[in-house]
Formats: sequence, C-alpha cells, structure tokens
Amino acid sequence: MPGLYESLFYDMFKCNSPKMVCDLLKKYVGNGPAQDDIVALDIGAGNGMVGEHLSAMGSETIVGVDILSEAADALERDRPGLYDAYHVADLTAMALT
Repeated sequence: MPGLYESLFYDMFKCNSPKMVCDLLKKYVGNGPAQDDIVALDIGAGNGMVGEHLSAMGSETIVGVDILSEAADALERDRPGLYDAYHVADLTAMALT
C-alpha cells in the first residue's frame, strides 16, 4: 500500500533514523566538494527512505540492496529512479570466492 510504511514508521512510531544516519554522514563528510562524490551502498534499502536523504545530500551514486522483492516493488512504486542500481539479494547467503 502506497504510504503505509512511512505512515507507520514516520508518523506512528516517530522514526527519524534515516535522517539521523544521513545527518551523521554529512557531519563527517562536511560540506566540501567530497560530499558530491559520495557513492552510497544502502543495505536494507526497502522503499528508499534513506536513499531519499542521500539523494538530497547530493550523493553522486546510490546503490540499494534488500532481501525482499516486495521492497524493490515498493521502491519502484514510491520512488522510481532514485537508485542508480537496486539488487534483491540475501547478503548472508552469498558464497565467498
């Protein structure tokens, strides 16, 4: 359902961790030109709540990974084109070579 996740986490539970994580990143990167060069890997990307903040910061490249194909569907519905790439994968089940 469009907006359900945000309604639950932002409105009902007062979640601000996507903004907080990105604010911490910005604090450590600073406001210099390096901020525009950020290449971000958003693990547990879901429907793109963190990616949205990364994009607003000016991140050059954002790649999302989530274990659920439903998350990829929600991203495409709610924030199409936000990520440069998005992968549905179980990172705990990857073979190491």
